[in-house]
Amino acid sequence: MSHLMISFALADDEEGEDANQIECGGVVVRVEKDLVKTRHSVYNVAIFFHEIEESEKAKIAKFLARHGSY
Repeated sequence: MSHLMISFALADDEEGEDANQIECGGVVVRVEKDLVKTRHSVYNVAIFFHEIEESEKAKIAKFLARHGSY
């Protein structure tokens, strides 16, 4: 339940660099150690975005519409 301010970029070649920059606030809701054997520990982290502008949501939705959701 750690609170975070997050800034990340969506990898996309179709639009300018600023169009894909996302900034929002969130809360860590789950952390799981990945069982993949590597030299470094790998973790999967789930974050609930609770402070996010509508324009940032639209950027994420547009990205997922183009690339498919997982």
